[in-house]
Amino acid sequence: MRSTRFPYFLYVVLLVLISFKLFQAPAYNWDMLPYMAIVLNYEGANTESTHQQVYELAQKEVPAEKYKWLVDTSNLHRKSALHDTRFFSSLYPMYVVKPFYTRTCWLLYKMGVSLPTTTYLISIVSYVLTGIVLLYWISCYFKPVVSAIFSCIVMIMPFMMESACLSTPDMFSALLVFAAIFFLVERKQFGTAGCIFIVSIFARIDNVIPAFIFLSGYKVSLKQDLSWKKYFLILSGIIAAFFYISSRASVYGFSWMYADSYISSMRSADTITQINITDARFLLSQVSSGIRHSSLAIFIIVGLFLLVFLKRYQPPNWLIIAIGICVLTRFLLQPVIADRFFIPYYLLIIVILLMKVSAMIHSKRTVNADTRLQTQSDKD
Repeated sequence: MRSTRFPYFLYVVLLVLISFKLFQAPAYNWDMLPYMAIVLNYEGANTESTHQQVYELAQKEVPAEKYKWLVDTSNLHRKSALHDTRFFSSLYPMYVVKPFYTRTCWLLYKMGVSLPTTTYLISIVSYVLTGIVLLYWISCYFKPVVSAIFSCIVMIMPFMMESACLSTPDMFSALLVFAAIFFLVERKQFGTAGCIFIVSIFARIDNVIPAFIFLSGYKVSLKQDLSWKKYFLILSGIIAAFFYISSRASVYGFSWMYADSYISSMRSADTITQINITDARFLLSQVSSGIRHSSLAIFIIVGLFLLVFLKRYQPPNWLIIAIGICVLTRFLLQPVIADRFFIPYYLLIIVILLMKVSAMIHSKRTVNADTRLQTQSDKD
């Protein structure tokens, strides 16, 4: 038993060591600043003092070279945020809609962790927990040593390690969405998966997209095996979570549907040049740029390979179609392609690939065994 579990132990130790290394080299991305502001707002600080505190804390805690980048006045967005309190506070609606993340930051802050550190510490812890979920899922189909090796390869991929260093809720969100899909696909626990999906919406409001698509796909695939009452109960929870969170942004003038106001806010903030989701040339330029700077193209190819060449093996192909719909919907609502937004889908494609390979190996072994039995029977 001990020798069987040793690869798992070794894998977790490796994950922890990697996480310590990542902790020593956080990204200090600009989003850290408004997330810090949201946390300080929980303390009742006013807009002026919050702005001042955020930059003072960042200057104190962030390495000089990194802080210089955060306040780089050659960048219009960063310059405006540094010098214009009103502009900086106008960005709050885009960050206040991740209350699970910001409240966790606030809790760590109250426990004595420095505020800038809280913003990326959550990502690093989520990285480790995501790795454990991944290992557990793969181990359902492969032996411990093989499972640990596959999981390790995935966890040291650039898109995983880069996202783990960010001061954003993306890795935290990926953990929740990936865990929800695990319970849905592997454990067939619709209620548990639905509850985790609802919680994930509090980490990122746009998780309403995978929540609806995957749960609906599961319902359609099961047909009569899942009651409509249970489905609509979970769906009601998803809708309630979405509107509760969007109401937090409505305080700042955002609409209750959130997406339209978000796009308008991004346009006015100049975070993306001339956002226009109806302009085909703009969308093509975003796709071209995103494909060059992300891993999305690789996973699209893998997904198509699974649909074309391994479609007869489990798990069902609706999962790959659901991933495609999620990615496309998210891109149309926010035309930005970045690996950190797609981590749960990348992980799911990898798991589906391994599940289908396992099913194919098992099928070939069964056929070979049947052939040998038939040959032996003919000889007798």
